[in-house]
Amino acid sequence: MNALLRVLESLARIFSDQREIKIKESGRNVFHIHGNTIYVSISPEFELSDEEKLRIIVDALNHECEHINLGFTKRKLEEFIRETGYGPLSRWVLTIVEDHYTDFSRLKKWRGLKKARALFSKLVMEREPPVNIFPEREAALRGLYMINYSGFAKGEELVSSKLKKFFELARNCLLEVRAIHDFDSRKEVANFLLSRILSFGPKNLIPSDDLDWKIDFQICSGYSGIQTEFTEPDKSLDVNLDLDKIMEWNSVDDLTPSGFEKSIMDNIYSLETEFRKQEKLMKIVAKRDMRIDPNKKPIVPESILNELVNTLERIKTEEYFLESEWGEEVNIRNYLRRYCGENNLNLYYSMKPSDTGGRAILIALDLSGSMKDKIDETIKACHIVAKSAEILNDKIAAFGFQEKTGAVNFTKITPIKLWHERYRPEFFTGLDVSGNTPLREAILEVKDWLDPIAARQKVAMVFTDAEP
Repeated sequence: MNALLRVLESLARIFSDQREIKIKESGRNVFHIHGNTIYVSISPEFELSDEEKLRIIVDALNHECEHINLGFTKRKLEEFIRETGYGPLSRWVLTIVEDHYTDFSRLKKWRGLKKARALFSKLVMEREPPVNIFPEREAALRGLYMINYSGFAKGEELVSSKLKKFFELARNCLLEVRAIHDFDSRKEVANFLLSRILSFGPKNLIPSDDLDWKIDFQICSGYSGIQTEFTEPDKSLDVNLDLDKIMEWNSVDDLTPSGFEKSIMDNIYSLETEFRKQEKLMKIVAKRDMRIDPNKKPIVPESILNELVNTLERIKTEEYFLESEWGEEVNIRNYLRRYCGENNLNLYYSMKPSDTGGRAILIALDLSGSMKDKIDETIKACHIVAKSAEILNDKIAAFGFQEKTGAVNFTKITPIKLWHERYRPEFFTGLDVSGNTPLREAILEVKDWLDPIAARQKVAMVFTDAEP
């Protein structure tokens, strides 16, 4: 969960023109804005696949970020409520109008999310009961709400001629709103629609606060009247859903994920995995940093280090593309990661000629008791390998292994240097040398460390005396 929120926070920076926005999970399961924090619903109240759920969450986050970009605030809603005097009814009419403008403003910039908006519109229309079962004032409001998403009100063919005229008027008004870039002018449209809704009865209707789970500014309007509650629709009263109209209103041909959505979802899955790993690694690194002693670095003659570097330089790789600040080809993955808030990424690939480097070298160090008299010299050898690997632009990681004995024997793996870290000689200090040699388990651990690493070659070096 924390990983997903961190990814959404990175996306929010992109969607909001690099503003610093915090993302928190909503306790009310709704999206809403409070100051510089967007509260997100991680579990939308629809039956969705994991992919659909993620599409809806990203689309709703993009929607809320556009509210921030456009400066639509709780204060503006409260002012409209005071000016009109109709509490939640005023609130929802202005919110629906602003939502419609917000969606069509953001989708000019983020066209790849049009299908996600259309998918959400379909879900809304499937859940909403037809307007013909409600009193006319509530039917008018719910119809306006549905037209915002789909261009029609479910069940509108079964209502009075007066309501039909209102729905046609609402459609035309919302189409005009898409091109009205001045908030005060949009507020006039909302006021006009509100006046038409007020021409219907009952006179003291208050709509439910939960009309739309995507919009919630935590406003108490102080208006009293008959509170309506959302009820699950009676399926026997349901009417056919016109999916073609929904797609036409949202300017899409189908509801499958766009290429843009797929790239975002792939990147989210990837970053979620990385963030989860980082959370685990932070605990590992904290323990390791308590162990190391900067004053006890292994010291080896420079000549020995140079000799190994010269030897390894003769083992060359094929030509291949290397991540670079400038180059011949675009690094799509790093571009997406940059969009999600990561810095210091190389955005291109450059052709690297036949050379050393590009390998992943893993050191597995035996820390069993039989190594006690040999550990200092072995650590010097590990240090030479690690240092020369970094000089040659190879990736390097290291761990220690031993079997601890007691009431229950167990294999202990001690992380020494992780793949993403810059090598420091003190990583090999403060190691506990005791126990037995679990060589089979060490080889299995080697596989786990090397499998996820992308490299031209993968090399494991096991430093052991092979004694129990």
